[in-house]
Amino acid sequence: MPASYSVRREDGWYVSASLPGHADDIESWLYPELDQESTTSLPRLFQLYATTYRKQRCMGTRKLIKREYYMRDGQEIEKHQYGEYLWRTYKDLERTVLDVGRGLRSEGLHTGARVLIFAETRAKTMIAVLGCLYQKMTVVTAFESFSDDDIIHIIEQCNTNLVITSWDQLPRMVKIIPKCESVLNLVILEDQLQSCGNMTYLRKCLKNIKIMPFQKLISPIRNPVSSQNVVMPHPEDIAFILYTRKGEGYPKGVEITHKNLLVATLNYVARTKITSDDSYLAVHPLSYIMEIIAELAFLLQGASILYSSPDTFTHKGPMLLRGTEGDITLACPTHLSLSPFMVVQIFKDCMQDVKKSGFLKQLLFWAAMNWSHYLSYIPVLSYIHYIMDKVAFKTLRDQLGGKLKCIVVCGDPLPSNVHDSFRKLFQCKVQIGYGLTETTGAITAIRDDDRSTGHVGYPLKGTLFRLQKEKGSRRNLAEHMKPRGEIIVGGHMVSKGYYRLFRETDEVFFEENGIRCFRTGDIGEIDKNGHLRIIGNKNNLIMKHGEYISVESTEHKLKTLANVHNICILTQGSETIGVVVTSIDRIRIVGASLGVLGKSDDELCQNEEIVNRYLKEINEFSSYIGIKQQEVPSAIHITCDTWTADNEMLTTTYKNRRQKIFQVYEPFIQNLFLQLKSNMSTIGSMSNMSIASVKC
Repeated sequence: MPASYSVRREDGWYVSASLPGHADDIESWLYPELDQESTTSLPRLFQLYATTYRKQRCMGTRKLIKREYYMRDGQEIEKHQYGEYLWRTYKDLERTVLDVGRGLRSEGLHTGARVLIFAETRAKTMIAVLGCLYQKMTVVTAFESFSDDDIIHIIEQCNTNLVITSWDQLPRMVKIIPKCESVLNLVILEDQLQSCGNMTYLRKCLKNIKIMPFQKLISPIRNPVSSQNVVMPHPEDIAFILYTRKGEGYPKGVEITHKNLLVATLNYVARTKITSDDSYLAVHPLSYIMEIIAELAFLLQGASILYSSPDTFTHKGPMLLRGTEGDITLACPTHLSLSPFMVVQIFKDCMQDVKKSGFLKQLLFWAAMNWSHYLSYIPVLSYIHYIMDKVAFKTLRDQLGGKLKCIVVCGDPLPSNVHDSFRKLFQCKVQIGYGLTETTGAITAIRDDDRSTGHVGYPLKGTLFRLQKEKGSRRNLAEHMKPRGEIIVGGHMVSKGYYRLFRETDEVFFEENGIRCFRTGDIGEIDKNGHLRIIGNKNNLIMKHGEYISVESTEHKLKTLANVHNICILTQGSETIGVVVTSIDRIRIVGASLGVLGKSDDELCQNEEIVNRYLKEINEFSSYIGIKQQEVPSAIHITCDTWTADNEMLTTTYKNRRQKIFQVYEPFIQNLFLQLKSNMSTIGSMSNMSIASVKC
């Protein structure tokens, strides 16, 4: 049995163990050398390390060469052509961050002021964040997918005087800011080609707002060097208010303290083993807590950050002009932080490329996947492993730059087949973690020497968790050895609460013996090796045969099928159905293989033969990977619609918004349940069925 690096204390809390069986002190999160320097905030930590890396490359941004527009199906499509990465050094970064702080103070902002930063992931966005933190100001973030009403609510709730936004987001800000009485200043992060756009028009639309380009904010003429440089924050001061949507209603702002941020960043550094020679490709916006932690961790270690976006990540990116290289092949990063959704899509793209290759290449690929790892342990045959590895995997590795050492995945566990395949394909660590915005990112992570899958590892330093048993489930004898319950998190990474929402804060946050705690709402299980396994959110669990079943877990596994881009599983009584999202290309291929030709896309989605083929694939795959029969949909509805956070079908973390999906596809869902009831010869009418009778 592998050694367990978590220990269950007498009070029921699970804590980290540097040595198997020896519990760490919860206060052992801070490195001794930092403790001696009284380092209790990130600005202080940056000061300690700033002079070490002054001449090294710090932040890279691709040069935007050309922007083109054209019409397709009545919609305007935007495409970009990019050149090489342009760099700024750590010395440039330090100087600009101080200039930002001085610029903010010259605009009348004071310690504790709340600044909304509403922009894409880019170097200037992180520089603006650091400028605020250096002045003991609070950074407020919001997702682009939030509605205008959501943004107005955030600005009013935070009483924000200054907004920093990008040229791309200006059209939205022009509509939003006139409705917000508190906003007095607007800072624009310039576009490489358009700068700030038509300033005359902007000033006409925003008559009482002071508008300035970012370059003017940091101008040395406005900000004499003699003015105050840094206002050192205290550990319990609020660094971020990160707005995230929890169910219906307005988004909630999670208050992240400087201590939360420091503990999370040091844990990230320790787990990923970053060095100054490493490079990181930033893809997600800074409204994600894990993106903030990742970028801060790489800056602390003197590594380089290259900026990207989901639309330019690979050469297939929808924003790139034909012939333009994707960011990742140009950047060749050693580290990535990706959502489980993106990892699954990369895996599926790789599998499609393998299917398009010749028979011999496919044969070699699967031989390498299944056997090359074992050959590497036999000295006489190690050269065969080397050849198979290079020939079978090199092309796929080059698509992600060819230099990957570590991929960090946080939010949900990866399906075991995807996790294991990624390790073999890219010969890199796949670091899985579990956490939420309220816990300042990951509170558990997998160790490097742990080859098992399907779990989220052990507790990180400075954190602890326990399982509070759920009511109503029947557990068989074998499962008594696996503690299960709602995950309660405690320790230094638990955030302060929801901004100005005292009742909601008291519902899920509490103090116990001086430890800040949070009720996650997720059901977890401890396996025989001490790993934490995520069963699913308690609001998305269904009861069948006296046992809780996680539809989210089943959905994650079924998404790895080539023909299933996304799936939402719904239940009513003992019946289970699924709404399957596929692509137009995939359903046409399936239709052609069945001889179903000359049909529209909607007709293909409703064709009985095609539906049965999809359902057969789902059932066969479920049986192959061990999904229980009661978890598998008995009937499905197929759609080629796109589900995104922008159209409110997904959350900002790529999870299904079940109530919205039910509302959109309600007629089809009702019909599927009616058919299943009819097939089971069950008497009853579905005419009065509503969302309350369907488990979403």
